[in-house]
Amino acid sequence: MLENFQLAAIIKGQPTPTLLRIPLHQHLQTTLASTWDTQYTTFVQDKTETSFSAGYTPEDSELVFINDYVPPAWLRDQSSKTEHLLDPIPKGNDAFDQVIGIAGFALMDTAEVILLQNFSRSHIIRPNWSLFLDGNTYNTLTTPGITLSDRLTAVYTPVTKRLLFSNFRNTNYLLPLSDYYAEASDQQIHEILSHSHFVIADIRTYTKDSSQWFRKRFAMLHDSKLLDNYSVHDIAKDSHKYDVNIQIEHNKIVFPTNKTDAKKLLQYLNEEIYLGAITNHLYETNSKRTAD
Repeated sequence: MLENFQLAAIIKGQPTPTLLRIPLHQHLQTTLASTWDTQYTTFVQDKTETSFSAGYTPEDSELVFINDYVPPAWLRDQSSKTEHLLDPIPKGNDAFDQVIGIAGFALMDTAEVILLQNFSRSHIIRPNWSLFLDGNTYNTLTTPGITLSDRLTAVYTPVTKRLLFSNFRNTNYLLPLSDYYAEASDQQIHEILSHSHFVIADIRTYTKDSSQWFRKRFAMLHDSKLLDNYSVHDIAKDSHKYDVNIQIEHNKIVFPTNKTDAKKLLQYLNEEIYLGAITNHLYETNSKRTAD
C-alpha cells in the first residue's frame, strides 16, 4: 500500500516545467493511494523488464527500464515529504489548461516512489460542459475539475535511480529521454532519409556530418514508426501552428539541407515542440528552452 500519498500537476508552457500541488481531502487522499497502488500493481505485474535501446518496441508484457536515470531539475529533489512545500495549483477555469502530466509521490515499503500519468485537455471537466446526476435531475459543476487516467505512464524510484516505462513517446513527453537514446548510424540515417515520405538533395549532408543531437533525433524518428504510420498530409497539415515550414514536392516532404530548418523539422516530427496553451509561445519539450 502506498503511504503518505501526495499529488502534483506537471505544468508546461514555461521556460522550465513547474510542479504545483493538488490539495486533497483526507478521504480522497486515502482513496487515491489505494487506486494508484492498484495501478502500480497492474503496471509491473507479470511484466518482463528489458533494458532501453533505440529501435526496440516493447511487447504488452514488457517494461523498459533505464538505470541511473537522472530526473530533470524540477523533479529531482521532490518527494512525498517535500510536496507540501509546492505552490498549490491556482483556482479558476483555466487552472488545468497547461497541465501535461500528473505526478504521485508516495512511500512504498519505506522507499520514495514517483508515479507518473499523462494528462490532456480531455481530462478537464469544465463547468456547463459536463452533467452530473443530482437527485432526479442533472446539474453541472460551478468550478473546474479533472479526471485522472486509469493507468500509469512511468515509475521512478529515486533510491535506485531506476525509471520504468512502456511507451517511449508518452514518457518522453513528461521526462527527457533523448540523453539515453543511442545515436543513429550512417546507414540508419540513410534509410530514414530514403523513406518514401522524403526527398533530399544530398543524403550525405547528414550521413557524413551529423552531430550527436541529429543522430539521436534520427534514431528517435526511426523508433517512433511515424513515417510508416502517418501520411505526408497527416504529418504536414498542422505544421504551420508550430512555425515549421514543410515544403511538399510530388507528395514528398523536402528534407532541408539547412541544419537550422532540419533541426526544427526533426523536433516537430519527434513531437519535441510544445505550444503554450495561453501564450501560444513555442517551447522545446526536452531542453525546456523557448524555441522562438
